[in-house]
Amino acid sequence: MGLSNAIGSTPVSAYDPVTGHIFFQGYVNFLEYDPASDTWTKRGSYDKGISGGHTAAIDPKRRKFIMIGGGEVVIYDIGKTGTLPMQKISTTGSNEIVSNAKYSGIDYDPVSDRIIVWNGGTSVYSLNMDTYVWTLLPPAPTNVVIPTSPPTQGTFGRFRYIPSKNAFILVNSIDDNVYFYKLSAGAPPPSLPPTGFKVSEQ
Repeated sequence: MGLSNAIGSTPVSAYDPVTGHIFFQGYVNFLEYDPASDTWTKRGSYDKGISGGHTAAIDPKRRKFIMIGGGEVVIYDIGKTGTLPMQKISTTGSNEIVSNAKYSGIDYDPVSDRIIVWNGGTSVYSLNMDTYVWTLLPPAPTNVVIPTSPPTQGTFGRFRYIPSKNAFILVNSIDDNVYFYKLSAGAPPPSLPPTGFKVSEQ
């Protein structure tokens, strides 16, 4: 399958570290790309066409492609074969992130085993993928760094987890500082308090 007829205006994608494949949600079609064979495979479809505001990540432990934005949370179970149904998930807890998220930063944190979303400011949101409960994580009281606001176009992939540093990196602009967010000091338990943002000046 070619990609050109499946993109639409608001595509999102995420890299799967388990298979090395890329999963891609176009306006309607949900696709899987195998770079080794350079082939696209249709795996599912979005029932009404994707609206604006979404970004995506993959939970490699549970084999879920998760997409957040446009006032909804959507997942595909990429651990299964064949055509995958799209599932809209009802979440609880600090659920304001669902309605407020628009092209937010999102990635999976293997230490806390959570999906982490940054939507501006000094706090992040954590999603438990077993219970679908959101938790707002404010920075440590000692935090003094406040990241600049995300650009109007959104954050997208400029918020990423770095395994070797156990930290998230945030870049809002080529003319801005680079920010690092430490969710925990190191190994589990995941209940360790977040330490907040740090800055790397240009």
